Amino acid sequence: MNYFLIVCSFSTIFFIFSNAASFSYPIERSGSLIQRLLKSGKYSEFLKSRNELKTGSQPFIDFYDDYYILKVDVGTPAQSFRLSLDTASSFLWVLDINCISKDCHGASNHGQKSTYNFSDSSTFIEGAGIFVAQFDGQSISGYLGKETVSFGGLTLKNQDFGSAQLLPQLYVEQPIDGVIGFGFPAMAVNGTRTPLDGLMPMLDQQMFSVWMDRKIVTSRGGPGGLVTFGAMDTVNCFADVNWVPLTVKSYWGFDLDGFKIGSYERTKKEKVISDTGSGWIGAPPTVISAIVKATGAKYDWNLELYVVPCSTMKTQPDIKLTINGIEYTIPSVEYILDLLLDNGQCALTFFGFGATGFGPTWVLGDTFIRSYCHFYDYGNMRIGLAKAHHSY
Repeated sequence: MNYFLIVCSFSTIFFIFSNAASFSYPIERSGSLIQRLLKSGKYSEFLKSRNELKTGSQPFIDFYDDYYILKVDVGTPAQSFRLSLDTASSFLWVLDINCISKDCHGASNHGQKSTYNFSDSSTFIEGAGIFVAQFDGQSISGYLGKETVSFGGLTLKNQDFGSAQLLPQLYVEQPIDGVIGFGFPAMAVNGTRTPLDGLMPMLDQQMFSVWMDRKIVTSRGGPGGLVTFGAMDTVNCFADVNWVPLTVKSYWGFDLDGFKIGSYERTKKEKVISDTGSGWIGAPPTVISAIVKATGAKYDWNLELYVVPCSTMKTQPDIKLTINGIEYTIPSVEYILDLLLDNGQCALTFFGFGATGFGPTWVLGDTFIRSYCHFYDYGNMRIGLAKAHHSY
């Protein structure tokens, strides 16, 4: 994403001039968690553990099916990690070498994971004890510290982070080593300095841009797009940008004015959160019902997914969202996902979202972000939306 910069979308090539304060960095896709679990025979076990959360205080169950990943170095000398890019959290955590959770050092279906060892780093500073944080409705715990963190040519010194020793199976099953959260300080864990706190003052513009490329084979990882810090991505995004003011100052939240699919129309101002860490779109139950009716989807009780014939992937009705007076179209090729299910069935990338308290009513995850580049303008408290370029 760039100050003067030539970008090759799927390579690590970038040019940074002296005192540069913006840069672009490739992101990768992890590939579909659901498809991997089905192939390994672990999906039923995963559903059981996920459903146990529904009786607790967790307000919704998200479908974190496909992560977009940044390569990040922590410590001196550098220890390298693959971290999920997440705009709905505000904390950086990595797996600890002494992690005690099952398979947190890696397993046969996703390979070896990288773990952090503070004794191997000369720049580690002990933090304020332990942390216990909620990610995706499940607890992650470990110890706090400060470290040198580097990615894409910039270095954050004495950056607060967590080294996780106990974490849920959701993260163990994915080929990631932790999370880097670019959410707001209001969501900081234990009063820590967030990655945004450390990064934004170093940039020409206090913003970052996210472009996600369209998936080809969902079960595989690989190149996934580009994130630009300190500038707008003018290579992968159309020039016409709609700037949407943030209506909530504690997360990347703005107003949704309306929703349409087929003959169904919902005109209602509702709060949404832009969440790069969510693979799907979370919507109110009445909207989910309308989508099911318009697409003719059937609920698969074994998979706990709504499915339609894959043959209809390109012919189902478009979804239209009205934001700040402008209508945004999500084609069916984006919201229908081929997970290599039986009988030629594909999944709808929506989940029912039960908002509570003052939180958002919708979660706009990667299904929406792939269609429209997002410019997260922290300095001006707004998000820019522009149609994304895709190779097909």
